[in-house]
Amino acid sequence: MQFNPHPTTVISGWYDTQDFLEIDTSQGAQTVKMMGVGEYSLQSEPRKKIALKIANGTTRPQYIAFNSAKGANAQNDEADNQVTMMEYTGTGYAVSSLKGYITQGNSMTTTEGRIVSAECIDTSVTPSLACVCVRESDQTCPTDCTCSDIVEPTPPPTSAVSEREMCFSTFLIIKCSHLMFISYLQPTISPTTPAPTPVPTPGPTASPTVSASPTKAPSPSPTKAVSGLTMMY
Repeated sequence: MQFNPHPTTVISGWYDTQDFLEIDTSQGAQTVKMMGVGEYSLQSEPRKKIALKIANGTTRPQYIAFNSAKGANAQNDEADNQVTMMEYTGTGYAVSSLKGYITQGNSMTTTEGRIVSAECIDTSVTPSLACVCVRESDQTCPTDCTCSDIVEPTPPPTSAVSEREMCFSTFLIIKCSHLMFISYLQPTISPTTPAPTPVPTPGPTASPTVSASPTKAPSPSPTKAVSGLTMMY
């Protein structure tokens, strides 16, 4: 059997409302990761969409699904592992018609000119996944969707550096920096100290200096002071 994406959106309680998305291309192109309803029991976080509705402002909306041929849908006879588009006319639970199906790397255009493309399909993973883009002709599909749920592990931690190794590394860095600084300095053009004097300073005198000869006799005695008043004649 083949699960029609329109009836599954109107049957209350068929699956979580987070698994259905209505796309309005006036807000920009969207690329959505989808899984088949036949593997719905394998749904996990982050959740994948089961059905899409293209908001086109008409009474004939289109619905998109990924027709994964696994699980309850393993015995499907048409459009295995392809993206399918249905068109619906009416209200509530009513008949909808298959408009086409899309293989990986291909696309189809709706009556209103919207482009639906299967960016990638991967049936080697569990559950099978497809990235489906809905856009206008002048829009570009976002590339943030991949057909994989594999999360790349973070690199293993590096071994701890011993204190001795750290000190030695620090020493080498300081030493290299010092040598680089010295090599950066250019030598001066001439010595910074003044040139020596052309001749040496005078040497010491040959003998001590001699004072003047002494007098032959003692100097006269000092005169006596006159006592009393000097008589005037």
